[in-house]
Amino acid sequence: MNTDLFSNSIRRYLLAKPSGDDFSPVDLDGPFPNINTTQPDINGALIERWKTLVNAENLTARQVIEKRLRSYELIADVFELGQHTCAVDHEASVLATV
Repeated sequence: MNTDLFSNSIRRYLLAKPSGDDFSPVDLDGPFPNINTTQPDINGALIERWKTLVNAENLTARQVIEKRLRSYELIADVFELGQHTCAVDHEASVLATV
């Protein structure tokens, strides 16, 4: 999969959606953020897996998303993103005709 096609906002969405955390302020090329996995809206098990991977391989947030994309862990998320994009495109076309 050519991951160069994904914008940074899509990369952040693909990290935020399954994890329950806000990745919008995160520098994708900086250190992976320290996320409190005890917060009720956070997918603690997933974040802990990511933290283990980050610590073992010294990864950035961008590298975590690249690994997820390569492992097909994101197939459902990408499908959902496609549906969301189609809905937004449809809304825009409807608004343009008004």
